[in-house]
Amino acid sequence: MMAGELLQVGRPERLYRDQQDLRVAEMIGSPKINVVSRAHWISLGASLPPGIHGNTTHLAFRPEAVGIAASGMEDSMASSQASRISAPISS
Repeated sequence: MMAGELLQVGRPERLYRDQQDLRVAEMIGSPKINVVSRAHWISLGASLPPGIHGNTTHLAFRPEAVGIAASGMEDSMASSQASRISAPISS
């Protein structure tokens, strides 16, 4: 609940894993969820995770969902861990 508005109801695990509102995601978890603008994400050279729609303005992800892949390995990492987010590191 925020400012008298009920945002989402559910079991703690569900609220942590499947938020319906960014404000819920930002209230739950330690460390906090990371939020990056879509433009900044793309400017880093990272590919968008599967299922991201064209009207998405921000990406939110938990620290444990981040993986680092060597250049050229992003596809194999994404296929083996579809729920993970990966971004190549440039030297």
